[in-house]
Amino acid sequence: MTWTIDGSLALQNLDIISNGTRICMLDCDNDTASDYEIAAAARLIAAAPDLLAALVELDAWAMNESGAAYPEGTFEVVRDAIVKAIGAAA
Repeated sequence: MTWTIDGSLALQNLDIISNGTRICMLDCDNDTASDYEIAAAARLIAAAPDLLAALVELDAWAMNESGAAYPEGTFEVVRDAIVKAIGAAA
């Protein structure tokens, strides 16, 4: 799944698009956030599916193939992030 950014800050319109469908719209006419912050949020949102896939893959590798243990507390952080992203138990 690929999410992309469409629109422009100059036109006060940034959308996150997946397969031609808007996933979300960022409010670019916002006096409380800078253009930099809005653009950074758009990039992070657009990267979310890729970040989740990488985290799931890294978790599987660490648990099954690496032969190394997670550093103290890291397992919970990784699993909590996955659960938060997918909305179910990992």
